[in-house]
Amino acid sequence: MLLADFKKLSVFFVLLMLIACGEEEVIITPPTPTTASLTVTVVSCDVQNDPFCDNTTPINQAEVKLYENANDRNNETNPISSCLTNSSGVCNFLGLTNENQFIQVKASGFGTMDEEENTPANTISFLEVIFFQ
Repeated sequence: MLLADFKKLSVFFVLLMLIACGEEEVIITPPTPTTASLTVTVVSCDVQNDPFCDNTTPINQAEVKLYENANDRNNETNPISSCLTNSSGVCNFLGLTNENQFIQVKASGFGTMDEEENTPANTISFLEVIFFQ
């Protein structure tokens, strides 16, 4: 390509960009997310001394597992995600694509609890699991 042709092409490109940008503002909208988030908080409650559970205690290192369906959860097979709670008793799951979560929580010294939570796309859901003492 000759230098003169390159210059003509460059000028044409710049003019094209100016025309395209000058006519109207182009707004690019990002795609709508199709995933959900779930925050699970695992706590214990001493119902003998606090019958209304006003003062719960976070359970650290509780194992929280998500399953695709109740059958997998009940048989403890094929978990799709898992995590351990932090010192605040919290476990976060991001990027969930299933609308319903089948959850199993195991806390040492407290036992196992099964839960279900609806997590529609584009939402943040919260679940508190309370082990009673």
